[in-house]
Amino acid sequence: MKQLTLFKDMGETRNKQGYIVNEQGRECTKCGEFKLWSFFYKGYKAYKGHNPCCKECNSLRKKKLLSDPARILLFNNIEKKFKCGDVREDGMVFKEYNITHSPKNNFEFWFSKEKYENHKANIVAHSERRRVEYLKIEKKYKRGDVREDGMIFFKYSSVHASNNFEKWATKNEFDRLQFDDSKRSYMKNSLGKFSGKDEPTDEIIGLNSHDLSCYIESLFEDGMTWKNRGNWKGKWNPKKPKWHLDHIIPLDAADSLEEAKILWHYTNLRPMWGNKNLAKSNKHCKKELAAFLKKRKADK
Repeated sequence: MKQLTLFKDMGETRNKQGYIVNEQGRECTKCGEFKLWSFFYKGYKAYKGHNPCCKECNSLRKKKLLSDPARILLFNNIEKKFKCGDVREDGMVFKEYNITHSPKNNFEFWFSKEKYENHKANIVAHSERRRVEYLKIEKKYKRGDVREDGMIFFKYSSVHASNNFEKWATKNEFDRLQFDDSKRSYMKNSLGKFSGKDEPTDEIIGLNSHDLSCYIESLFEDGMTWKNRGNWKGKWNPKKPKWHLDHIIPLDAADSLEEAKILWHYTNLRPMWGNKNLAKSNKHCKKELAAFLKKRKADK
C-alpha cells in the first residue's frame, strides 16, 4: 500500500472526470482504487490506451452480465445475421456477437478496417510465436499421468500456452474430454466417407462440447457413467458392460455429406449399452429417416 501511495502522489494529475491519472497508474472508475497500469487492460481510447476500469472490476462486471437471465434470454433470441469479416456500408468490419456488448447495438462488435487488419495480423503473429514455443517444449507427460494434487494429464496443446502447453483435468473432466476426443474421431471417420466436414464440430452437432456431454448424461440409464463408456468400435463384454454413443437413425442411412451431418445433430444421439447397439447395427426405417431429415432442414 505504501508503494502504491508513493506512485499515486508522483506527478498527480486529475482528468476531466476528476480521477487521479499519472505516469504510473490511475484510479479505477468502478472501485475508485488507485492501481498501476499493469492492472488495466490495454487497447482502449482512455489515457495511455488503457481501459479506465481495472481488470478485477471488468471481470466482476462480465460475471454479472453472464449470469443475468433476462440478458441471456435476449441474447439467445437475437437474429445473428453477420459473420466475422462482413463489411458494412460505412466500411466497418464485423467481429462478433458478444453478450457483454450493448443490447442497443444487438450485441454486435464492429472494427474499423484498419483495426480489423491489425487484429488479423496480431492473431497470425501470436499464433506463429506460440507455434515456435510449442515446438521447443519437453513433452514429459503421457495421457492419464496423475499429478500430486490429483489432476490428470490429458494432452499438450498450443492452445494452453499459459500453462506450459499442458492440459490437466479433474477425474470427471478427464472422462468427458476422452468422450469429446472419441466423438471428434468418430465424426471425422464417418464424414470422411464423403468429402469430410466443412464446418466446426459444434455447429454440426448443434451444441458445444460441454452442453453435449450434459445432454448425453441426462439420458444415462442406470449403471451408466463416464468411466464405463466404450469405444464406438468396441466389442461387448458382459462382465464389464460399456455404453456407446448411438445414432438413433444410423449414419449408414445417409446418402450424402449433408445428410450425414444432419444425422450428427444432437437430437439423433443417445447413450446405449454396447450389446443393444451392436444388435441394432445399421437397421433403420426409411420413413423415420425422411421425416427426421425434413424436420432438421426446416429448423435451419
